Amino acid sequence: MGLHAVADDLQSLLIEVIDLALTSKQASWTLGRSLFSPVRTELDELAADARRWADELGERLAGMGVPPTAVRKRLLSRPGSRDSPPGSSTTQRLWL
Repeated sequence: MGLHAVADDLQSLLIEVIDLALTSKQASWTLGRSLFSPVRTELDELAADARRWADELGERLAGMGVPPTAVRKRLLSRPGSRDSPPGSSTTQRLWL
């Protein structure tokens, strides 16, 4: 596997990890305060871990001489993603 292929894989993973951080934080905010406190704690820890992982991936890409791309446009352009405003079916599914 060449450097370009590794960089592409790391970039794709970076986007996924950033999405994981954002999604887990969104889920934490969506849950009620007292009733789901243990779940919220786990989601907050997952979000923090994912942010650390994203930082490590970005540093590895930069160390390879490849500028990491983690902008909103890139996140939304990946296959299977869609912009989900509040009240969308994605947000509503969290309540099921």
